[in-house]
Amino acid sequence: MAIVRKKEYRERSRRRAHVLRKSRDLSWSAVRALLLICLGFIVMYPILHMIVTSLKTYNDLVNPGVVWVPKEPTLRNYRNAIELMKFPVALRNSITVSVGTALIQTVICSLVGYGFARFRFPGREILFYLVIFTLLVPPATVVVPQYLQLRFFDPLKIFTLLGIQSLNLINKHWVFYLPAMLGMGIRSGIYIFLFRQYFRGQPRELDDSARVDGCGYFQTFLRIMAPNAASIYITAFLFALVWNWNEYFQSVILADAISTLQTSLANLRSLLEQTTQGLTAMGFSGDPYTQIACLMAGSILTISPVLALYIFMQKHFVESIERTGIVG
Repeated sequence: MAIVRKKEYRERSRRRAHVLRKSRDLSWSAVRALLLICLGFIVMYPILHMIVTSLKTYNDLVNPGVVWVPKEPTLRNYRNAIELMKFPVALRNSITVSVGTALIQTVICSLVGYGFARFRFPGREILFYLVIFTLLVPPATVVVPQYLQLRFFDPLKIFTLLGIQSLNLINKHWVFYLPAMLGMGIRSGIYIFLFRQYFRGQPRELDDSARVDGCGYFQTFLRIMAPNAASIYITAFLFALVWNWNEYFQSVILADAISTLQTSLANLRSLLEQTTQGLTAMGFSGDPYTQIACLMAGSILTISPVLALYIFMQKHFVESIERTGIVG
């Protein structure tokens, strides 16, 4: 009889411990879910606010009772923003500049990172420290010499020796492509560092095996190293694309004539402040409320390609960053 009671007591204790453990797990799951919802709302609040404001009419904007759900949603603000920003032209220029520069940066930085990781030469560490130092230099401090260099482009005074006038690269796509080709594009030091860390983590036996098979240094890079570094290439390209897409300072200083989405969005406010006949015909009254709604619509149009890219490429973002952090 005592043995039966002990078994029943143990069974009740086991069930009680199971219930407590399950309730504790459910409580922690609820806390984590609540925390993630709060953090998600904090992160998404600005975007949700922009979307809702861009869909409001004048009556909804001045109505304090309308906060999240417009009573009369409209797309007029988007039509006005598209027309004032010349959205198709600006979108084409942004894609041309961002994608082209990102591709060049990815290729060049991978070569530079491979050289720092796999070759030993005098001054290698000093040169790499200089590459890292470029990350600490604000772009505003070098924009004047960069402008003069591109305005009177004459590498090593070759054109002067040949009696040819220096080239003017300002307001041309070369102001973006040329620094990327020389490994000095926007935040190129980060991509060089990523490639260097990855290639340093690869075993030396790969180089030895390739050399035995008759591959030179460049063939080893193309046939062995580059295919294995596909995740790092995706990471560098995506970050380069996003940073070049959002770049405004250099665009307005060096290529103001090339209307990108960032410069068009910056000029949208001044265009909205003009009370011209054309704007009145578009249904734009010129008051501050409709200005804000139109600016919100322009902001959504500007960031929507990047948001779509992140949504579809989120897996590659996470996996690439994790792999980059593990290797090296």
